[in-house]
Amino acid sequence: MRQPVRLRAVTRSNTALAPSARWWHSEETFRELVENAHDLIYSIDLEGRFSHVNRAALRVCGYTREEMLEMNIAHLVAPECLAKARHMIQCALRGEAPELYDLDLVTKDGRRVTVEITHRLVLEDGIPVGTHGIARDITERRRAERLEQDRMRVLEMIATRQPLSEVLDHLVRMLERQNPDWRGAILLQRENRLYVASAPSLPAEFVTRLDGIRVGLASGTCAAASYWRRPVVTQDIATDPAWAELGHAALQAGLRACWSVPMITGTGRLVGALAVYQTQPGAPASSQFQLLQMTSGSAALAIDHRQMTDELAYQAHHDSLTGLPNRVLFEERLHQAIHAARRAQLQVALLYIDVDEFKLINDTLGHPVGDLMLRQVAWRLSGCIRETDTLARMSGDEFVIVAGGLQDAEGARRIAEKVLELLREPFPLDGQELFVTASVGISVFPRDGQDAGSLLRAADAAMYRAKRQGKNRLQYHTPEMRDALEERFSVETHLRRALDRQEFTLHYQPQFDLRSGRLCGYEALMRWTHPKLGAVSPARFIPVAEESGLIREMGAWALGEACQQARRWQAAGRPPSRMAVNVSAIQLSAPGFLETVREALEQTHLEPASLELEITESVLLRDVEEFARKLRDLRQLGVRISVDDFGTGYSSLSYLQSLPLDTVKLDRSFVQGLKKSRSGLPLVQAVVAMAHGLGLWVTAEGVETHQQLEAIHQTGCDFAQGYLLGMPKPPQNGPEHDALAALRLPERWSPRQD
Repeated sequence: MRQPVRLRAVTRSNTALAPSARWWHSEETFRELVENAHDLIYSIDLEGRFSHVNRAALRVCGYTREEMLEMNIAHLVAPECLAKARHMIQCALRGEAPELYDLDLVTKDGRRVTVEITHRLVLEDGIPVGTHGIARDITERRRAERLEQDRMRVLEMIATRQPLSEVLDHLVRMLERQNPDWRGAILLQRENRLYVASAPSLPAEFVTRLDGIRVGLASGTCAAASYWRRPVVTQDIATDPAWAELGHAALQAGLRACWSVPMITGTGRLVGALAVYQTQPGAPASSQFQLLQMTSGSAALAIDHRQMTDELAYQAHHDSLTGLPNRVLFEERLHQAIHAARRAQLQVALLYIDVDEFKLINDTLGHPVGDLMLRQVAWRLSGCIRETDTLARMSGDEFVIVAGGLQDAEGARRIAEKVLELLREPFPLDGQELFVTASVGISVFPRDGQDAGSLLRAADAAMYRAKRQGKNRLQYHTPEMRDALEERFSVETHLRRALDRQEFTLHYQPQFDLRSGRLCGYEALMRWTHPKLGAVSPARFIPVAEESGLIREMGAWALGEACQQARRWQAAGRPPSRMAVNVSAIQLSAPGFLETVREALEQTHLEPASLELEITESVLLRDVEEFARKLRDLRQLGVRISVDDFGTGYSSLSYLQSLPLDTVKLDRSFVQGLKKSRSGLPLVQAVVAMAHGLGLWVTAEGVETHQQLEAIHQTGCDFAQGYLLGMPKPPQNGPEHDALAALRLPERWSPRQD
């Protein structure tokens, strides 16, 4: 039972705030005015109980006078409005100036009524005895305002090309907001049948039966409205012959009445029907019928606009920036060229063109200049092709040319050479001359592929080979590229199922503190054993995982597994150590990586300080400012950050001060340089001294001989790892690392004390 509104009175001496409550009994004229007023007028006592209500209040709320005088105002106010009502009355009791409030009341029959209401303090002999309320029924006004807002929103959605399904859903919801007893539906007509486009509130079983009904006189009100092209009203589905086929399904769904209006465009084209259903028999009022017709017109406008848009083939098949065919039209043209060449026993060449270093233009001069450049590139490329060829823009700065009807592959070379020649000429843009080059990959049907997909992959692979060979050149696809492509495809295919099939494991390589000679941590290294491929080298599958994006999921698994293993060893009483996990550029760039790390720590209950994330140096140099922000967020979690392969990138010394790092790992090439001689010793000492000067730890990896270990020890390195100290092993062999490493330490070992 709803709690009554209890009020605490605040006494004020100003009796002018409200008339005395006695006037209800002494002023007959006022009594008549109040009793017959159109607005709701009432009084409540300090407990919130009604002490007087006029006829308008009884009419709107649906209660008798005796019933309301036994009620608390809280019984009428909608639950979500109770707090606002209490605030309004408390303000009145404090004698504050009255303000208008909008509240929803719940009538006796469960309807919602929106009122605009104000309260004033009532004093009797200077003592507060309650409040006096005046309310105006604004339900229809609010309904009209909501209707206008909905109509404007529909027009906005149409203008901004929102999905048609969302527009139609909004229209149906609009009807249902205006009349809560309605269940709306919009059906689109195709080939003399009606298909449900929106019916968010109808039972799913009935929607299934309704979907695909034939236009006619026995398949329901919508079918009849479409057949007659005029509104049709079914007051009782149980008795209307128009429901001969679907009446049973409708009645089972609890539907008894249906009113439908055909949707006809401004050109007179019938596009479907709009309908509303009710659970009680009946016919629409005049205002309701007008609402249905208005909504039908809005739906017809939205459908007509979208269908006309979809019919504009140019927009659907051409790139908006350059006006060239887009990928959709390109694929159609390539299929056609292959089909024609197969019949005529000719060849088709596919040229994949990528503008070299185009990203630099966008980054330095801005995207508007980049767009102008692409338009000019497209215009020049158009001069390289024959009338029967197709030039298309794939995406970004990538273009393709389909040259069909060739006698041999040399025809493609001539086109490619012309492309390279024309693009070498300066581009006058934004008051300056810009120079670009391009890399062109060529594949030929039928030599390099029998279908569009294989030809596109072959040309793409050839283009990347041209880039790797120095750019500004052309490259034909070769059998070796095909083998590499097939290998990559095979690895990627198996890789996509490897995680689900639990084919990955982690091996752990120990790291040792060169000060004490003790185990101080592990590096987790991913291993993949496939049932058919066998043990797959990380050098073989990690690049594929990064290119395909699978590294995100694999990396998240590896992170969680490594944290879990570190926690197991800690629980087993192992000495405290840190767990190092490699992180790729794709993982670090992902928006949710910080949450991934946080979840791994929380789920495994591993202390953040026990986790070290290893980031490859070349990754950090891509965008120092962006990655510095991400690394700072990670450091706030408490994890350690290490730079892997240190010394292999550019500007290695310049970014150390700007990044929140803990450790640098010397690339193994530094250690390998110490294998036969100590000529590289001064360089390593300088790097270590610099890192220490910046407050960073230094780890040497790839230690394979005693000579290297002694030399690394002399340089001042803090930690070391390598085959000499411990091979990467599965977790069950982890405890052996202590004893194994101790046996492999040099006999002349003397831990540093610095």
